[in-house]
Amino acid sequence: MIALNNPTTQQYYYFFNWEVCEPQCESRRSEVKIITDDCKNINNLDDLILFPNPNQGSFTLRIPKNKSGKLKIINMLGQTLQEAKFSAIVEKVFVDATDLSKGVYNLWIEIDGNTVVKKFIVTGK
Repeated sequence: MIALNNPTTQQYYYFFNWEVCEPQCESRRSEVKIITDDCKNINNLDDLILFPNPNQGSFTLRIPKNKSGKLKIINMLGQTLQEAKFSAIVEKVFVDATDLSKGVYNLWIEIDGNTVVKKFIVTGK
C-alpha cells in the first residue's frame, strides 16, 4: 500500500511584546503565523518532479499547489501494484512504497483529468 504524507507547511511563530514609554501603552501579544514553502513554481504536469530517483521505495513528488488527484504504481508488465489519492496544500507529496522490490516502475499521476507517467527505479533496502 502506498503511504502518503502530505506535508502541510513549515510554521514559525514570532511573538512581540512592544513597550512604548509607559506600562499602559504596552501592546498585547498576538500570534503571527508565517507559512513558508520552497516553491519551484510547479504550474502543470509537465513540470512535475519525482525525486530522488533512483530511490529505496520512498520519494517526493513536486506537484502544482492546491491540487488533488490519483496516482498508481505500475510494474514493467503493466500491472497496477498500488493506487492512492492525494491532496496537496503545498507542492510536495511524499510517497512511501518501501514494500516494492528492486526494479523499474512507472508512476501514473492524474490531476484534473490530465495524466503524466514518470519512470522511477527502486534500488532496494
